[in-house]
Amino acid sequence: MDWSAVNLEYRIYSLDRAAALEILATMPDLQTPWKKLQGLLTEKKARFEHLVSVQTKSEVRVMSREVEEVIFASQYENADLPTVPKDDLKAASTASATVTRAISDAEAVPLTPKEFTMNKAGVLVEVSPTVGSDGLSIDLDEDVSSVIYLVDLKVTGVRARYPAQPLFESRKINTC
Repeated sequence: MDWSAVNLEYRIYSLDRAAALEILATMPDLQTPWKKLQGLLTEKKARFEHLVSVQTKSEVRVMSREVEEVIFASQYENADLPTVPKDDLKAASTASATVTRAISDAEAVPLTPKEFTMNKAGVLVEVSPTVGSDGLSIDLDEDVSSVIYLVDLKVTGVRARYPAQPLFESRKINTC
């Protein structure tokens, strides 16, 4: 039998950090965390996100990358905000007068994207296993990262003229 072949499977789940800590902190055996996670999945307090399976041989580094490139404008021309006229500022600074100027009603100046940025959303798994001479133990060097594209951030008022910007969440594990 060829003991140098290595098959690894990575399952990625989303759950509350406190629940994850509880699972990892109370680990009397290898089956307990899995059983707790299954309970959270049933209760819909955890969500299965991704599955990555890699096959390699002892002392051969392997990489699996599944990404989506998200391109968005990061700088704009004509990006000056409308200003409040000086007369309005003087009136607002006197103790007896209150002036309310709805800047959100100011004329929206169209913006032209000047520069773009690209972020890669997805999962990257890099592993380098070394099978021990006994054929049972494995020394594993691994990097697992996940970048999730969550939502486009939108703002109101005068800044609503800016296009929505993407919000990402990043997680990375590097261990031996």
